[in-house]
Amino acid sequence: TSSRTSKHTLKRNMRAAGDDQFAEFVLSVGNGTYSNIPDGIAAHPAAIRIPSCLVPPSLTADGLMDWVYADFPTSSSIDEMSQYYMGRAVLTTTNVDADKVNHDMLEKLNPQTQRHVYLSQDTSLDASDAERDQFPEDFLNGVASAGIPPHRLELCRGALVMCIRNVAPDMGLCNGTR
Repeated sequence: TSSRTSKHTLKRNMRAAGDDQFAEFVLSVGNGTYSNIPDGIAAHPAAIRIPSCLVPPSLTADGLMDWVYADFPTSSSIDEMSQYYMGRAVLTTTNVDADKVNHDMLEKLNPQTQRHVYLSQDTSLDASDAERDQFPEDFLNGVASAGIPPHRLELCRGALVMCIRNVAPDMGLCNGTR
């Protein structure tokens, strides 16, 4: 560092404030000192076992959804819904799992609410006819890759949407905003 800059390190997890057990767990994971993998179990060197006190009572997908989104509000007030969603999330390891969670959440919002379906328009740009034949629209519509939105996006009133690109920064539509 030069005389005009200085290096700072973060030492307190503000998200875990008030929950000492969770704070200790997060810090030990971050420091690389936590694994909790029983002897004799083959696991990746970076694998950890989450303490049972941090795991929901039911490990089924439906049980997890009920645990994370308990006391789901019946109001469609935007303020109430945004307060409810704050601090809640379900992380998944695959896009297929994320799609299922998203579908289940839409059903949980209100099954009678009108759904709006948006479809992408996928084409091969600057491609010859032969290249377009190799990648037909049906194939492109089926591509499910990280960072690429799905071909079919279904939304309804009260659904949580997160931007994954800077769409319109001047309007607040930036990567990571909900």
